Amino acid sequence: MKVDGIKPDIVCYTTAFKGAIVEGDFGKADDTFDELHGLGLVPNFFTYNVYIYGLCKQMEAVIKVIGSMEELGCKLNMITYNTLLDAFSKAGELSRTRTLVRDMGKKKIIGKNVTLGLWPGKPCSLALDLNSAFQRLF
Repeated sequence: MKVDGIKPDIVCYTTAFKGAIVEGDFGKADDTFDELHGLGLVPNFFTYNVYIYGLCKQMEAVIKVIGSMEELGCKLNMITYNTLLDAFSKAGELSRTRTLVRDMGKKKIIGKNVTLGLWPGKPCSLALDLNSAFQRLF
């Protein structure tokens, strides 16, 4: 695209970023992320959701990305929360999972069926916490 004189936008970079993540090339993904910042492009929630999904097994890195996302004023959406809830619960990070559910409640983000379906076989206390948190939202 650059050769043709077309200036890539955030959608182009998010697509390239996702390709690097799918390939498991996190060095290339980081370079792409740095490049879009260098061009003055601002990542949107799609870009961050791709990043968070790719980093699911690296919890501390995910926490940093969330911080960066919020610093830039990019709000977490239902897809972001579902990705985070799934990653934290699979990693056994139940206290972080509960914190996210409380955060969703404070922000009036209502879980969908997919949100509640993320925890089959998870500890009963977490399932009850999730159920009661979502009940309070309605």
